[in-house]
Amino acid sequence: MDPGMHLYIDRFRAQELREEAARRRLARGHEPPPAWSAGAHALGWLLVELGLRLVRVPGPAGHHPYP
Repeated sequence: MDPGMHLYIDRFRAQELREEAARRRLARGHEPPPAWSAGAHALGWLLVELGLRLVRVPGPAGHHPYP
């Protein structure tokens, strides 16, 4: 199968999932999240990734940080 086809299928499925989530949200009476929440969500994951990089401290080869 062409690699581009995998990307197409993934994008199509992602769109289906977004539409289903929107339908369920509307059925329960929830309003869509505010526009700024996407940026806050991305910032949160950026901080998580940064924290994980800071915690992982590379040491010399063969050295274990915890005895």
